[in-house]
Amino acid sequence: MSLRLINIARSALFAQRGALEIIGHNTANVETPGYVRQRPVLASIPGAITGEAGGGVELTDIRLLRDEMLATQIRGETGTLGRERALRSTLLQVEQVFTDVSAGGLALRIEEMFDAWAELGLSATSSTCRQNVVERAGLAADTISERWHALDNLRVEIDARLGASVDRANSLAAEVARINQTIGGAAPGSARNDLITRREALIGELAGLCGAEAIEQEDGIVDLVIGGRRLVEHAQVNELRLVPDPAQPGMHLVALGQ
Repeated sequence: MSLRLINIARSALFAQRGALEIIGHNTANVETPGYVRQRPVLASIPGAITGEAGGGVELTDIRLLRDEMLATQIRGETGTLGRERALRSTLLQVEQVFTDVSAGGLALRIEEMFDAWAELGLSATSSTCRQNVVERAGLAADTISERWHALDNLRVEIDARLGASVDRANSLAAEVARINQTIGGAAPGSARNDLITRREALIGELAGLCGAEAIEQEDGIVDLVIGGRRLVEHAQVNELRLVPDPAQPGMHLVALGQ
């Protein structure tokens, strides 16, 4: 057997071993959230001189098995879902404030106050009716005050959650920027693909938090945009920050960059 045949067989063994390693990597990560399967790309080795038979096979690349259009759509829907969940959670908390689950509910207190006024209208000179109006009005006022304080506490709680969400979004954006920097200098292969997969998971979480949209560049770098402004540009991050809300003293709005 010639040395050339041995080299062809050797190239086949190395290429298939690489393909099996990729299959094993896919199998090992079957339960990993956000993992994207990879596939080997094989190519024939041309002959050393014109007219000579090929020199075997080689593993030339490792590609991700994903649909970019579908991934973009999923990120968009994830952002919508995140907004709807946040809105639903807040409205449920507001609903709980006004839900009358006891004998001292707001609706009952207001109804009792108007009933007392109606009785006073029928007996304007009755001191008992007058006293009843004062008592019922006081109870209604106290209940309204309690509900107002509950809403104010909820407002402060939502503002605190907003700060935590901003911190989390900035942390995710910083990690995306670091991965961008690493990918920019990484050779094609499994390690680079794993970084891309990790970045996709981060972008998905960011989309749910703040509706970030991804714009992929030709070199594999991904920029992130919120409302037309760059949150991540290559390896640079324009951090989200809280600014005072002029319409609501003590509350905050989210701003991007300086």
